[in-house]
Amino acid sequence: VARYLEAAGKAAAAHGVDCPGVAGAGSGLVRLSPKTQGGDQAALVAFLKEARSLACHAGGYLVLEEAPLLIKGAVNVWGRPVEALPALGKIKSVFDPQGIMNPGRYLGGI
Repeated sequence: VARYLEAAGKAAAAHGVDCPGVAGAGSGLVRLSPKTQGGDQAALVAFLKEARSLACHAGGYLVLEEAPLLIKGAVNVWGRPVEALPALGKIKSVFDPQGIMNPGRYLGGI
């Protein structure tokens, strides 16, 4: 967790992003709150992609809990797909056969 926070901090600085965060060493959960001066969304997207790459390299994930629509369009909110994605899609189809409940907003665009 400490190594990830250090690497994410360096990446944030390189992209001109202010990125305070909190982490739980026991759980391995890291919460980042990246922001840019003047709302530079290109810098934010570049930082998020690098932060995700760092997380994946460490065996983790980076999930966007909230973001403006433009950021969500440029960065996959859920990150890399999980092996259980087909099973999750089948479960959703049982509870939502017409696909009308939040279409495309769940993991893997389900």
